[in-house]
Amino acid sequence: MRLALIALTGAAALLAGCKTIATFREDSQAPRAAPAVVARDCSKGGVGCPPTDRRQYYDDKTARYYYFDPSTGRYYWENGEPRF
Repeated sequence: MRLALIALTGAAALLAGCKTIATFREDSQAPRAAPAVVARDCSKGGVGCPPTDRRQYYDDKTARYYYFDPSTGRYYWENGEPRF
């Protein structure tokens, strides 16, 4: 009987530091990372879309074209994604 009481006390001490299921659920509600940048639909043009009358440059490392938009002062890939 004495041994069982010691075993239960030891088990309770070990489990005291464990998280409960509710705590795990609360942790899963933590803020997530921002979603990836989504490419624009440039079929109608607009900010961030490649102009039809402006020069595009070729990036050899990525094998993609990009351009500079003077209205925003940024570089964009030809599909409209910002070029970082």
